[in-house]
Amino acid sequence: MTAIAIIRIFCEANPSLGTAVVNGLLAWAGVLGGCTVLFSGLPAAVALFIPDRAKTLSKRLDRWLGVGFILGMSGGLLMFIVFIARVVS
Repeated sequence: MTAIAIIRIFCEANPSLGTAVVNGLLAWAGVLGGCTVLFSGLPAAVALFIPDRAKTLSKRLDRWLGVGFILGMSGGLLMFIVFIARVVS
């Protein structure tokens, strides 16, 4: 069963639950994107003023991108749960 079919079943059974699931997924994607941009873009902006080797810079940016991804996934999951909890309760 595909994700679209599951969302369609949610919308037919309880329209507000289906809407909450879609809004929760969009919020999750927004938090994930925001965290990865923040945690990789901020060190990149700082690196403009600090001369360093390219390999060191790329390792630093990769490390912070990973931190942003992990924080974004956990924060996004929290946002998804909040969206679902608002409808269920």
